[in-house]
Amino acid sequence: MEKNFPFINLNWFDKRYDKLVVSLTKTLDNGLVFKKLIVFLFHILSFVLLFGGIWFSFQGMFGDSGYFKALGNVEGFQKFTGIIGFIIGLPIALFLSWYSYSLVRKRAFQLEGKPYDSILSFLFKEYVPASIIVTGELATIGAVMMGTLSFFATLLGSMTYVPLQRLGTALIDGYTEGPVHILSNYDYFSDNLVEALGFVAFGLVVLIAAYAVRDIYSYLLRIALSILNPMLVFTVAFGLSVYFSLILLSEFRDGGEIVVGLFVGIILIYIMFMLLKKHVFKNWHEKTENKM
Repeated sequence: MEKNFPFINLNWFDKRYDKLVVSLTKTLDNGLVFKKLIVFLFHILSFVLLFGGIWFSFQGMFGDSGYFKALGNVEGFQKFTGIIGFIIGLPIALFLSWYSYSLVRKRAFQLEGKPYDSILSFLFKEYVPASIIVTGELATIGAVMMGTLSFFATLLGSMTYVPLQRLGTALIDGYTEGPVHILSNYDYFSDNLVEALGFVAFGLVVLIAAYAVRDIYSYLLRIALSILNPMLVFTVAFGLSVYFSLILLSEFRDGGEIVVGLFVGIILIYIMFMLLKKHVFKNWHEKTENKM
């Protein structure tokens, strides 16, 4: 065990030093602490969706902008069907709170199982694609939820309870007093039905788009990484070519020796382009063919 003080043998300090300092530096050096922090963000989001959804499901019933207050503004048959809309909306909200939590938590465990090479590599190769998919999945859940409850509101000709609207606006802009109901009536039955189906279709399009965006991002990232290392060779070769060309031109700027300087400069630039062809275009082309 590594000693804490070089000239004094204090076992208690040595144990604390090994447990609190050495173990921490090892964790920082191998990067696992950064990986855990990044994965922890997904776990935080999952619990926000769970407990936030449960909270807004019950908080949305009361208050001046609550469902019961809005229910008091309708009468007769609409009030009766509005109660049915509440009975339909509350369990859907609670179920989707649990479902969203479970989905994000599953993605967090998947991200935790990904290999870790460095913080930048993990961020760009693993975290960003996972975030794109999670965003698309949550947006799809929200759109399908709105479409489903709009469909029920259309059938009932009254209101349905949608408390997770507040959770969505709270996550996006921090506003927690948004509407918690969808109001419909039979005068616009066809339009409202088309709108409800449009929400569902939009959710499916968002999900497909999220996976497409992830694939496009991954493809562009592979291109960037395949060019990045050869570009270093290109930059060095270009810099050396310009540097030595300027030196030779300055040395032979008087008289006929300038021709020699131009010739040598052209040779160096030619070498630069040969390096570019070998290390950039050839390697990129081979990698592209192997992946295809």
